[in-house]
Amino acid sequence: MITTSIFIYESPIIESKNSSLWYAVQSNILENYIKPNFLYINMQFNKKVKVGVFLLCLLLIFTTGISLIDIDKQNNVVDRNSLSLSALEDGYEPNNFMGSAYDLTAYNDNWLSWINLNGTLRDDDWYNISVTGGNHRVRLNLTYTYALGDISMELWNSTMPMIMSNTTTDDEFIDFIVPADGIYSIKVFGFNPVLNNTYDLWWNTTLPPDDLYEENDISGYDPQYTLSSYEGKWLSEINGIGIQADDDWYTIYMPTEREKIIIELENLNPASGYIDMELYDAGVTLNGSSFNVANNTKKIEEFIPTDGGYYFIKVFGDDNSTSYDLKWYSIASDDLYDDGVGNDYKWDASYISPATMLDDLIQKDDDWYEIYVAPGKELIYAELASLGNIQMQLYNNNNSYPIYWSFYKDGKEIIDTYASSGTYYIRVYGNNVSNSYDLLWEDLSTRYPEEYFEPNNNYLTAFDISGPGNETMAHRGIQWNDDWFQIYAEERIHADLNYDFMSGQDINFEILYYNGTDIELIAWMLGNNTSIDIPIPWNGTYYIRVFGNNSGGRYELSWQSTTFSSSYGDDAYEPNNFKGQAYYLSPFAASWLPDGLGIQFDDDWYEVFLDPGEERIYIELSFSHALGNIDIEVYNDSSPDPIAGSYSLDDNEYIDVNVTMFGKYFIRVFGDNASNPYDLWWEDLSPTEMDDYYEENDFEGNISLELYDDSQSLLVSSNSSDNYAFVDFELQKSGTYYIHVFGENKGNWYDLKWRTQDEAKDFYDDSYEDNNEFYKAYSLWDDERTWLRNIAGLAVQGDEDWYLIDVSAGFLHLKVDVIFNHSAGDIDIEIYEVVNFDEVNPVIENNSRTDNEYINYTLSHPGVYFIVIFGENVENEYDLWWDDLRTIFDEDIYEPNDSYLNATDITANDNYEKDFSPRGHGGPKISADGTGNDILSLRTSDGLGLQYDEDWYEIYVPEERLTLMIGLQYDYAEGVMGLIVYDSDYREIAENFTKHDGEFIIINLRLNGTYYIRVFGDNTGNVYDLMWATSELPIENIPGYDILILLGSLFGIVSIIAI
Repeated sequence: MITTSIFIYESPIIESKNSSLWYAVQSNILENYIKPNFLYINMQFNKKVKVGVFLLCLLLIFTTGISLIDIDKQNNVVDRNSLSLSALEDGYEPNNFMGSAYDLTAYNDNWLSWINLNGTLRDDDWYNISVTGGNHRVRLNLTYTYALGDISMELWNSTMPMIMSNTTTDDEFIDFIVPADGIYSIKVFGFNPVLNNTYDLWWNTTLPPDDLYEENDISGYDPQYTLSSYEGKWLSEINGIGIQADDDWYTIYMPTEREKIIIELENLNPASGYIDMELYDAGVTLNGSSFNVANNTKKIEEFIPTDGGYYFIKVFGDDNSTSYDLKWYSIASDDLYDDGVGNDYKWDASYISPATMLDDLIQKDDDWYEIYVAPGKELIYAELASLGNIQMQLYNNNNSYPIYWSFYKDGKEIIDTYASSGTYYIRVYGNNVSNSYDLLWEDLSTRYPEEYFEPNNNYLTAFDISGPGNETMAHRGIQWNDDWFQIYAEERIHADLNYDFMSGQDINFEILYYNGTDIELIAWMLGNNTSIDIPIPWNGTYYIRVFGNNSGGRYELSWQSTTFSSSYGDDAYEPNNFKGQAYYLSPFAASWLPDGLGIQFDDDWYEVFLDPGEERIYIELSFSHALGNIDIEVYNDSSPDPIAGSYSLDDNEYIDVNVTMFGKYFIRVFGDNASNPYDLWWEDLSPTEMDDYYEENDFEGNISLELYDDSQSLLVSSNSSDNYAFVDFELQKSGTYYIHVFGENKGNWYDLKWRTQDEAKDFYDDSYEDNNEFYKAYSLWDDERTWLRNIAGLAVQGDEDWYLIDVSAGFLHLKVDVIFNHSAGDIDIEIYEVVNFDEVNPVIENNSRTDNEYINYTLSHPGVYFIVIFGENVENEYDLWWDDLRTIFDEDIYEPNDSYLNATDITANDNYEKDFSPRGHGGPKISADGTGNDILSLRTSDGLGLQYDEDWYEIYVPEERLTLMIGLQYDYAEGVMGLIVYDSDYREIAENFTKHDGEFIIINLRLNGTYYIRVFGDNTGNVYDLMWATSELPIENIPGYDILILLGSLFGIVSIIAI
């Protein structure tokens, strides 16, 4: 028996908007385990393989006499990204992208072979076709030989694929009805394009027949097509668009407790004919007619009895084969807390008791709840689980502004904060589409034992709160004595201490550094609700000391290491952290910020005034998302709720919204609090016709999935309302299966993965298996600063899990975070180093008995290391993150060498032995003694280089050794770098700039003399090693060139030049 698992979770990978997506997967009854991960397939060498290829090339050259091809000198010697040795593959190039698609509009009903011979697939091939005159049926036929390499094709509109053909036999075929006239694109692609498989392509458009929902021409209880199970879905997402060639009837079944039905009809080709719709009840009595809501769009909205039952939708018109799309959905009646008066406002809030679960509430508008925190209970905890996007805010009894916003964790919205005894209010709000939710709140005592952090009464016993799992989170403590915390920070520290929860408290804090002999005080702050934000003299371990009157006061400590330039600090518009402190920006309409950039380190508020007749506000926020996300909202003068917001994960945000009246408004700038600089531009304009005041807010919604067999029978579906959908099903046979992704059609992002597995294998292990031994380790060397959940999902500790990492030279500070729940099974971590090719030794471990484990350790040397995860083997899930941090920061010894005029001479005549095993851990060596083939590097000479600016090096190539080899080793994640070689007249003769770890150039020179090596890049201070060698062996006389040419052409890492 074969088990198939499919997972879907929110991720900025694929966008699904106004359509559902289908994926075909292949299950083989003979396969024990399938782990496809299409997101990470590429044709580039990873870091370690590149280093290995460089060393292999040198070993081959100096030991076996292998050579490289001699290429005649050309005008453009080296492409910046890869080595290319061939002409265009076919007569339709260049057509690698949609923007450069070959236009086949004039060749309807023709094969490619009749136009300009067959196509050749070495990369993606795009073709454009034109659909006109209502000929919306598109047929595509692609013929090829599958044995020579698989080829697939897709039909695209202007933004996304509409349908794909991907069989495992010769030929592909698509027969599809497009919604409207226009330009469409054909994408031809494959998973092994280097095989250069040829293909032929034919296309044709005709008037469509009737749709796939026929026969449904009659009324009554037995129309041929029911939409009952497709609430909220367009026809185009179910089985294609509808065709109104005659009356079309659809059945829907309304569940109980639904009070309103909404139907939308869109005429996709109004030039073809008129269409309309009507709603009928179970007795086929007219219940509702449509009204126009936009050009070519009609809508029905009817209140209905709440006892449920059958209803019928009739689509009718000119019977002229007019294409249309249709969807329906219903709205539930509100819950029992929203009675006749309702709980839509704070003053109508419904009182709810603590520790009482409220089930099946309905969010169709704001829901307010009153709670009371009893004396001695100084912590409010609330959680909300929902279908859809629903959030919470906490208000006190006196403030019209929320004092706390819920945060998302483990599929729920959470409120978790200190609060003194008294009355508070919870506001529940969302998209107002009648999604259900459950709500629970409790008032708790904060008098938990102080031993959680203790003993931490001095710097020697400081509690470590370093790492991504601890940065920015609130650490709650009780101040009975001094509390010391250890952090690791880079460039800048921002720390906050909040303790204004009860009267009579006096708590302070300071930041200190241990210099090797004693503790140095570098910053301090007195008073409640305080912050420290300072640049630090160097990266490393620091201490936060919390002290006070030792009266058991409660506090929350949070901190963050910010790497943005300390010269910014916060901006010239502070203090503007609250609405009442808003910076007056009204005089600066239609302009950017007047006094320099803003800094988003906390909430920034700005006040503007809209003049009469200009009840429209337009706002632009300019920033770089890579430095930290920033969002914006607009508020009026009286409401605590935003009237508009912009919340993307891209650079820049925009708001353009009409308001109800002129007057005072406020702009809130907020985000990750990462000291990200931004600029803000605003203007008041005349109102325009727009959507509601809450746009743009369409990018949310639940997503589900279904699994179908090849006969289109539904096998299993997900039933989830959180950010993760999952199905687990036993297959009865091998073959093709289909994954159907669908949802609320609101443009929500998702990621998708699937696998099949033999039931004899432990199903509950993870996607990184088999990695139980060091020689089977799963490689994470290209996944620095990336959580496992973003690679192939969470891991499972059912046995030892080994992961391979590569610590770069100059980046010896290793940080590893393992996040898990200890109550589900203990997990520990250990680091091993490679001693020889078949031997590893332990370096450091962490094996506490609490949630999560961390490694924060400076290694003695670079090289290959292993992270080993072990524990109780009870299949506890965990997440893993790692990074190697820079330990070299000053400029290198080769400066100043910023141009060829002051290039550093690195020509060397000393003979020595160079170790070429991985990172110098034993292995074969090449001796330069007597061979004239000196293999040198910065690392073995005067130390590594740092790329803060351009670095120029000078070498001398003797007459008897005219083959020059140059290698650049660096970590691409720390900054892009490249290589260029010049002759003595400063003319460029070779270049390699692959934008991947490591660069390598081999040049067959014509003349001896002085040459220059220019190292350039992002100027981030990235650490690098430069390796070079000369050879007396002429390239053109040595066989074996084809191996390295193949490597170069496939992976683009080698420039092989003869001049």
